[in-house]
Amino acid sequence: MIWLEAAMAFCVVMMVLSTMVTVLVESFYHRLFKLRQRGMRQLVAALYTDIIAPRLQLETRAATGFSKKITTLRYMPFDKQLTGFSGWFRKHWHRVIVGREVQSLTALEFIARFADTEAGRELAAKAQQLGATIAPQYLSDFLDDVSEKFADYGNSTREYFAKRAQMVSVLLSIVLVLVLNLNVVDVFNTVLRDDKVRQQLLTQSELVSLTMQQQQQAADAAVQQLVSASRGTTDVDADATSDPIAAPPHLSPEKSVAELQASMQQSLKLLQDASIPMGAPWPQQFPELLERMALVIFSGLLVGLGGPFWFDTFRKLSSIAGVIRALPQVAAEDQAPDAVSTLTPLQVFQKALKMQQLADPQRYLAAQQKPAD
Repeated sequence: MIWLEAAMAFCVVMMVLSTMVTVLVESFYHRLFKLRQRGMRQLVAALYTDIIAPRLQLETRAATGFSKKITTLRYMPFDKQLTGFSGWFRKHWHRVIVGREVQSLTALEFIARFADTEAGRELAAKAQQLGATIAPQYLSDFLDDVSEKFADYGNSTREYFAKRAQMVSVLLSIVLVLVLNLNVVDVFNTVLRDDKVRQQLLTQSELVSLTMQQQQQAADAAVQQLVSASRGTTDVDADATSDPIAAPPHLSPEKSVAELQASMQQSLKLLQDASIPMGAPWPQQFPELLERMALVIFSGLLVGLGGPFWFDTFRKLSSIAGVIRALPQVAAEDQAPDAVSTLTPLQVFQKALKMQQLADPQRYLAAQQKPAD
């Protein structure tokens, strides 16, 4: 049972480290390189080059301008007026603070922006040339197909960014473990030998599991949005309008920097409070240093397996532990309780004599009639 509890505590540590990696990926990698905006821009440019431009007989080199027109973030006029600033900063504050490009678009938002481009006006002109009878059907077929292709391209973009984010997570896991100077062998030995550390981690497991479950539910919801968008863009119904395209599926809505920082600090504090071995001095000899580096890289690869993997492993181990704890109770319930006699020794002796009389019916009859006489 100790080994099983140690494995569960080890999973808790891995889940905490995976949460820290998720914060690093979200706060530094995605925001620093603006991957959501870049993915949206690449999606729109590819859609224009492959689908829209050939059908409307437009130049494919205009893809950059078309993509910029679609993805540029739009602001209401009062956004600038309510800031209280003046001059250049009043004009450009929103671009500096908020950004210049959208991170996601629904199918109907894309169609609305498409109508405000040169390609959209060219489509309307071609439809008018077909006459009032055919034009509506032509526009409907064209826009339905573009919406469907928009969803398909969104699927491909998601898969690409998900794979790349997974690779980046592994690399950042190695960096995190290297910075913390932590290796999984020392961690497992600690949780195996130190009962206090093991029980403290198991006590915190419910909170950590809840965090991981929320992340997994957010990922499942993103995948469900993807399926809904793929099915709903052809009919352009209400469900399709609420499904963003081109946001990576493993990411929840963007959190503030303060929230990400608080999450990182909370995870690090949990490891420190549990006395997880970190920050040990590096060996001076080359063989020992090489061995430590190998352990660090191996530890980073384990953390890079991701929070969902360790959360699922922890759930399975918890189920096994629950079954093992229930076995003694089930065995005790299956055993019938011993009957406790309430008779005195005299009563027991008299009952035994009475049972002996059963072999001689006449004697038994005489014994039964004797009290009556």
